[in-house]
Amino acid sequence: MKNKIVLVSLMLLSFLSNAQNSKEVSQEWISISQFLDVTVEKDTKFKLIGFAKADLVDDKGMAALWARVDNEGGELGFFDNMGDRPIRLNEWKSYTIEGVLTKDARTLNFGALCYGNGTYLFDEFQLFIENSKGVLAPVTIDNSSFENGISNGIVPKWSQGIGRGKVVKVKEFEISSSDDAAKGKKSLKLVGAGIELSVATIGNVEGASPQIGSMISMLEDLKSRVESRVKNMSTYELDHLHDEKANRIGALIMHLAAAEKYYQVFTFEGVVLMKKKMKFGWML
Repeated sequence: MKNKIVLVSLMLLSFLSNAQNSKEVSQEWISISQFLDVTVEKDTKFKLIGFAKADLVDDKGMAALWARVDNEGGELGFFDNMGDRPIRLNEWKSYTIEGVLTKDARTLNFGALCYGNGTYLFDEFQLFIENSKGVLAPVTIDNSSFENGISNGIVPKWSQGIGRGKVVKVKEFEISSSDDAAKGKKSLKLVGAGIELSVATIGNVEGASPQIGSMISMLEDLKSRVESRVKNMSTYELDHLHDEKANRIGALIMHLAAAEKYYQVFTFEGVVLMKKKMKFGWML
């Protein structure tokens, strides 16, 4: 479950920044993607299949297929990045994502991603969408087997990142072709190196009691994880409002800081003082 939360947060934060131009970032993960405009009149099933293998350096490292449906107005529809079933096997195996396009669906986004240090290979992607007869029919994926040569880290017909019209180059990952293929002659090879993954250690803070040590370490872990997710984001991205019902990422960060401050005041100054401050309209 923790892996799923990590990957979901990574992908949602990046999705909100898809209006920006190409850029180079430093982060623990990388993704390649394709995008398909869709229009359906009723709920329509789809299936994504791909081969993958992962030679991990980090215990927390993983590979995955992913699929996301963007609905009308930019609303998020179906989403699955295999966070609850990460790929960690170092041998070729096919993996599947199955989802549904609703009548509000406008774009089907899909691809591959990997997280952490290691060597990750992907090959032979297939996409199927249910037709009018209720049969899952194949849909063409450009360069689905990565047989077209990869030059200067550019994968022909695929985008780097998860936002349409934007290229995100990740410093920690090298992209190339591999002769180790599930089918055909070539596969996509992603190598992650020099990545420092955050490791949560709860408790054991020198000079603190077990209870206080747990609190301090949890707050430090939260601080580390939030900073790692937003350190590459611009002011534009932090202020971006996805829709009228959404919160800006910057506002969510301020909420985290305010909640921590509230907890400190409530704990160390006492309930009575907090109630008095709240009575007179005091705000964090």
